[in-house]
Amino acid sequence: MIFLRKRRLKKLQPFSSSNQLEWDYQRHLAVASQYAMEKEFRLATRHQFLAFLLILDDRNLLLAGYGKQIGIIMMN
Repeated sequence: MIFLRKRRLKKLQPFSSSNQLEWDYQRHLAVASQYAMEKEFRLATRHQFLAFLLILDDRNLLLAGYGKQIGIIMMN
């Protein structure tokens, strides 16, 4: 069971391409809308959440960064 979980987690990539790290929240919202029209709701929700984090980061309500393995979120 542990091996299956590790294998599944290994396949998950936080960002499907490295340029997504440099997107602004408008781009994430546009991609979320596109995925929603394609009925890819898991991906649409993911991009909406990333847009939400970036909006909070822009307003200095949290510090969003990228760590070694996972994203790091720190509340101010």
